[in-house]
Amino acid sequence: MSANIAEVNPADAVEVISRDDLVVRKSFPSGMLRLQVKGVENYANTIAYWRVIVGELQGGALTQVLLVDELRGLPLLERDWLELVVMMEGVGLDKARIAHVKPNGRNEIEFCEIYARDAGIDARVFVREQDAIDWLRAGGA
Repeated sequence: MSANIAEVNPADAVEVISRDDLVVRKSFPSGMLRLQVKGVENYANTIAYWRVIVGELQGGALTQVLLVDELRGLPLLERDWLELVVMMEGVGLDKARIAHVKPNGRNEIEFCEIYARDAGIDARVFVREQDAIDWLRAGGA
């Protein structure tokens, strides 16, 4: 098994959102965006971290996103994921490969993957971070 390129020295991760219910840290291991999110799982927090991702992709230099989603609570509903994907159409997510890691379990997030792929976004959901990294490295495979 390959080494985990996404292991980041905590000093290298920058906290971009810090609230009682949401903490978002970003880093750039091996040229990819790694976003780690912790806090309460709800629609507002999900929108907040996706806006961070969109902002980072605006320059066009990044083509890989490793999202480590450690939010806890009731999972978003299918309709929430559909609304999120529709809201994010046309903002550049289709230019990147996105691996969404849910180490606490996939819950209802499969809907997000399905809707994202239907919208032309190259996205997959994983439980293990290393599986996500391997998929990102594999490129179009």
